[in-house]
Amino acid sequence: MKTKVFFICVVLSIMMMGLVSCEPTTLGKKNVLINLAELGEKVDGKSVEEIEKILSKKGFAKFYDWSYERAGYFNRMCVYSNGIQLDSTCFEKDMTRELSQLEDNACVMVVDYFNVKGQTWVELAACYILPNNPTKDYEILSNNLYRYSSTKYSFKVSEEDHEGLAQGYMWEGDIETASSNLYYCNDDERLDWALHSGWITQEEYNEEIADYEGRFRKAFVKQLSQPYVEVDEEIYASSLTHDKYMYANLLMSNEYDAFFEANGITIAECYWSGHELDAPMPAQKRFTAKGRKAKAKFNESKFLK
Repeated sequence: MKTKVFFICVVLSIMMMGLVSCEPTTLGKKNVLINLAELGEKVDGKSVEEIEKILSKKGFAKFYDWSYERAGYFNRMCVYSNGIQLDSTCFEKDMTRELSQLEDNACVMVVDYFNVKGQTWVELAACYILPNNPTKDYEILSNNLYRYSSTKYSFKVSEEDHEGLAQGYMWEGDIETASSNLYYCNDDERLDWALHSGWITQEEYNEEIADYEGRFRKAFVKQLSQPYVEVDEEIYASSLTHDKYMYANLLMSNEYDAFFEANGITIAECYWSGHELDAPMPAQKRFTAKGRKAKAKFNESKFLK
């Protein structure tokens, strides 16, 4: 089981600063299967108050608010819920009974706002509690995340350097079963694009594609219908043209211990960041799939011959 560094940091921060119970309020429930990448790019650059208004319209209610400030550094962390009524005591007790009584999906959203020497950014994390059909709901989350990222950051050649990429995305998936780990990637899409762009020949394409034995995105989605222990996927996307970068990690497991203490409850978790990660920071180990090294940015070298 991977260590959930981001959510653990949330819990530790709350414990260190002292638990302050807020009156739990849950607004009218709306869609809780939030596409974190789409939301992240919508709220990036906005203030905490502006983000809160956006989340309120989506049915989220704040139940925790913490901040820390020192010279040149400000961090404010707010936690919201939708579909479940919570207060800050949920971080210090076993939530198995409460979560097992849910009849419909719920979501807990963490907004981590930073201002460092005048530069501001946000990082988002979402905990999706899926009591009814977790595999189907996870597939919705996964497909929405992939569709958004692959469309927004579709492959484009640099106008200045026709042998370089100005924009692109990379995806990797990992399904852990009782007997093995199955790895998947989207190299078929990248190789297909490279072939049709004239970067590689048909012979080179055939040679490259054969090495993967069909372990691509479609096979990953199909495999979700089979028994598994844990599902984990990552997507990196960048655009040099628009000076943008995006990283997202989506995970699902019924051995969840990151945000809540809960046993046998199937929960999906997503993390999103709109700024480039500086590998190998310790906090990023949680967001690196098993057996792989963290990537600092989109790597175009696979296309260059």
